[in-house]
Amino acid sequence: MLVALMAGGLLFASAAFADIMVGSSTTNVSNDVTYTQLTLNKPSDAAEGDLLLANVSVNGGYPAGITAPSGWTLAARTDNDTNVSIATYTKVVGASEPSSYTWTINPQARAVGGITRYSGVDTTNPIDVVGTSTGRGTTATAPSVTTTVASDTVVALFATNAGTTGSAPFSTTTGMTKAYDAKNTPFGPTTASEYVSQTTPGATGTKSVTVSTGPQRDWAAQTIALKMLQPDAVIALDATSSGRSFDTTLTVSHTISGTNRTLVVFVDANDFASDDVTSVTYNGISLTRVDAMLSTAGDGRYHYTYMLTNPPLGTHDIVVNETEARDAMWLLAASYTGTDQSGTPDAVGHIDSDPSSTFSPSLTTVANNAWLVIWGQGNGIGGADGYTAGPGTRFIIPDFGLNNYVADSDSGLSPGSNSLTFVRVTGSGGNDAMMISLAPAHL
Repeated sequence: MLVALMAGGLLFASAAFADIMVGSSTTNVSNDVTYTQLTLNKPSDAAEGDLLLANVSVNGGYPAGITAPSGWTLAARTDNDTNVSIATYTKVVGASEPSSYTWTINPQARAVGGITRYSGVDTTNPIDVVGTSTGRGTTATAPSVTTTVASDTVVALFATNAGTTGSAPFSTTTGMTKAYDAKNTPFGPTTASEYVSQTTPGATGTKSVTVSTGPQRDWAAQTIALKMLQPDAVIALDATSSGRSFDTTLTVSHTISGTNRTLVVFVDANDFASDDVTSVTYNGISLTRVDAMLSTAGDGRYHYTYMLTNPPLGTHDIVVNETEARDAMWLLAASYTGTDQSGTPDAVGHIDSDPSSTFSPSLTTVANNAWLVIWGQGNGIGGADGYTAGPGTRFIIPDFGLNNYVADSDSGLSPGSNSLTFVRVTGSGGNDAMMISLAPAHL
C-alpha cells in the first residue's frame, strides 16, 4: 500500500528503497587467438533489471583496441601509457541474456577481467560520477570523487601490468569489501574490484591498495559511484485554465505553484487545414510544440499539444498567436507538480476521427508512475456535456465549448499501453484526441 507523506513541502510515495545490493562476480583471463578474446560469464544470480559492471584490464596500454559485446556501454577507460589499461562497462540485465560475454582486443594482448552484479541501481542513469588515475609504485590509488546523491555505492577498480604473486594479489582498502581479485599469470595483467556504500553525498576519499611487495609496478585505477534507484515524486494536478478568442491572439491567465512543475497547453484552432499557430508563450517564455494533428472530421481543424518544463511560479498569461483569424480558437491548459524536469514528455500521440461511441484513446507510456493527460473533442456532438468519464478517467476541464475537454488518469500508471475512456452521451461523429504522458521526478 502506498501512503502519501509530507516532508519539506514535497509529496513522497512510501516504498521499500533499500541500498544497492552487491551480488556475485565472475572473472576470467584472455584467450590468445587471431585477436585476443576475453570471455566473462554472467553472474549466476543476475536477474532482469540488475546492473552488471564489467572490468577489462589489458597489458599494452592505449594501443590496445577493445571491442565490447552488444549491449554493453563504456563507463570509463584509463590508459597508463603503453603499460596497462582498464576499461569498465555497464549493462542492464534484460529478460533474455547469454550465459557469457566476449570482448575482443586488437592487436593481441594479455587481458583479465571480471563482472559484478548490482541490484537496486538506477538503471536509467546508473553512474553518478567517475574518476581515474594512473601511476607507478607498490601502491595503487583510485581518486576521490564527489557524489551528488545519497546512498551511492562506490566501486574502486585497479589493474597492473604484472602477474603479481599470492592468492590475493591486491590488498583491500580499509572499510571496503573486495568483489574479486584476478590475474593472468605469469606476466599479467592483474585486476581487482572493491566496493562500499556511501550514505550521504560528498567526497569519497581516495582508495589505495598494495600492488606488490616486490618491484614497483605500473598501474591504472578508477573510482565509479553507482546511483541508487531513487523514489519517484507523486505527480499532482496543480491548476487548469481555458479560454477562446475570435482574433489572432488568445490570452488566458494561469496560476502555477509547487515544485517540479510542467505546464501542458492544448490548442484547438479553427484554421481549416492551415497550420498557422506561430507561438504559445507563458510569461513570455516559449512553450515547445510536442505534437500537432489535422483532423479529417468536421471542418478540418488543427489541434496542438505544447509543454513547458519548470514554468515560473505565480499568475502569468498564456498567449497563443496565429497568423490569420478564422473562427474561435480554443485553449485548454493544465499544470502539474512532481513531474520530470528533463524538458521532454514521457510520450505523445493523437487519434483522428475515431467513430466509437465509447472512446478509449491509448498511449504507450515509458516511465513507471507516469500520468496520462488527454485533450479530446467530439465532432457532431450538440450541446454541453457530450461525454461521461469511464473507469480510471477524471475530467479536469469537463466541457469547454464545442465539447473540448481535458482529462487525466489521476494516478501513476505502469509502463505500456494505457488508455482513458469516454462515453458519448449525445450526437455522433468522429472523436479527436491529443495525448501526452508526464514522467515523475526522481527525488
